[in-house]
Amino acid sequence: MNIHITFSEPAAASLRQALQPNKCDKILSLTEDFSVGPVTALDTIQGYMDRREWMSSYYATIYEGFDDLDYEEQMVKFHEKLYFIPNETSVILWHGMNVNDQVALRYVASILSRENVSLYEVDVSAIETRDARRGKYIPSALSQLDPLWLTLLLDQRTAMTDQRLVDLMLDWDRLVETRSVLRFLSEGEIIEADEDYFDHWISCAIDHKTVKLTDVLRRVLEKSEYPVTESYALYRIFHLQQTKPIRIQGNTSCLDLSGIKLKLTGTNLKR
Repeated sequence: MNIHITFSEPAAASLRQALQPNKCDKILSLTEDFSVGPVTALDTIQGYMDRREWMSSYYATIYEGFDDLDYEEQMVKFHEKLYFIPNETSVILWHGMNVNDQVALRYVASILSRENVSLYEVDVSAIETRDARRGKYIPSALSQLDPLWLTLLLDQRTAMTDQRLVDLMLDWDRLVETRSVLRFLSEGEIIEADEDYFDHWISCAIDHKTVKLTDVLRRVLEKSEYPVTESYALYRIFHLQQTKPIRIQGNTSCLDLSGIKLKLTGTNLKR
């Protein structure tokens, strides 16, 4: 039996579709976003609790109706399964060239290094693929690939050498010493950024005009030097509302952000 580990739910869904004929293989999915949130001393109970608290606040800010208990239960179940993988099992780590996958890869590899398992990896960004819409491209995440490609990549999985594992563990040891809550990937290296990285661009994008939230996010992300999802920028917009006179017009509980508008005013208005 093989156990496959992915680092997002879309990645797990794509892999399930690709592996459907093989009922013996199991998939574990770490669905937490490791591009954000503290990882300081995450290998300790206090570090784990600090991250849980920060991530719960983060998700509650950007997702209406966020269920903290359900989130905690998902994390506990994942780690229980991770720590109780049977001895001599083949574990295949699927990852792409994006910051979430790369941080999570180091985190999981550091845990599994203490277990009696055989580690393999599949780097989905190591190939060039094509489709009708994009033409040739290098995928940065597993979910960007057609399931047919995933079955072909599985045959090309590589055993994780001792040196590769040591390199991942050393980089994880470096990360748990950092204090940042925002990370980017630059030429394959995980780098830290200040928490307020987007704040100046957010303020400039609003600039006393009533503008759509989607337009603000687009402008802010265009300014970023590194690939990043909109979730953290959205989090900072809602965070800034507590300290800056930003009025939010529209239903923030709706998944469709197109109807939400922002405006700088003379007074603070709570969300």
